[in-house]
Amino acid sequence: MEIRFEQVSKRFGRKMVLDHIDWEIHDHEIWRIEGASGLGKTTLLRLLMGLERPSSGQIITSESVRFAPVFQENRLLPMQNAIENVRFVCDLDTEQIRSLLCELIAPEDCEQPVGTLSGGMQRRVAIARALAVPADILVLDEPFTGLDETNIARTAQCILKHAADKTIILSSHVEVNVFPQAKYLRLG
Repeated sequence: MEIRFEQVSKRFGRKMVLDHIDWEIHDHEIWRIEGASGLGKTTLLRLLMGLERPSSGQIITSESVRFAPVFQENRLLPMQNAIENVRFVCDLDTEQIRSLLCELIAPEDCEQPVGTLSGGMQRRVAIARALAVPADILVLDEPFTGLDETNIARTAQCILKHAADKTIILSSHVEVNVFPQAKYLRLG
């Protein structure tokens, strides 16, 4: 798998958000997109996944590439428990889901409606859900929002373990270096 951005620009009205981006992504790479808030990190990820179209330039990719996103918003089903939220996107059995979730949250929290969980716990459920999806590329938009240092390290280890066969692309404006092997794309 290879994805290439060739002179990709994105404009919203008169505002140029991304200007002539060249970028190549290959199998099993880890990429960290850095930049201050408002510099186009989320827009770049949306372009990558085909949720936005470039204003100019081109993105060359295979139509068969499957993405597993974690958006800035958790996009969970608040009345469903954590297990049900993960089951919604995959064919894993309950014990496999519980095992994955227990790497990120306490076992007793797996049965609680996710709307009752803290923001950081909801974030970890959203990450578990993305890890359970059969995909080629794991796309993480600000994945560590609401997590303390201990949970960032724990979550990063879980991501590396369960996405070892995937390409990982994450955006962050927080200076947390949990993926030392990552390549960097800096915006701005």
